[in-house]
Amino acid sequence: MSVEDYLATAPEHERPVAAALIAHAAGLEEAVVEPVSVGLILKRRSTFVMARTMTRWVSLGISLPRVVADPAPDRKVQQYSSTYHHVWNVRTVDDLLPLLGLVDEAYEADA
Repeated sequence: MSVEDYLATAPEHERPVAAALIAHAAGLEEAVVEPVSVGLILKRRSTFVMARTMTRWVSLGISLPRVVADPAPDRKVQQYSSTYHHVWNVRTVDDLLPLLGLVDEAYEADA
């Protein structure tokens, strides 16, 4: 599925968030946006961001080499080897904007 096809079939509440995330990823030189049945995956060497479609929001998972306290994740941070997986419930683009710096950090950590 292409990114355009994904956006065309995404739920209405997800489209602006997904479009903003895709636009942001376009500025990350080696980032690949992969649409999958449950959402979007951002990869470099490995997956560093997963945006999953939920009923009323987008569940944004970001893998980082540290624990983030602010903005506070909506779920308990899970450690996997040397990375920490954080999840935020993103309902609007305004919810996404403060997290884009963490997307960049995850991208750099995946080098």
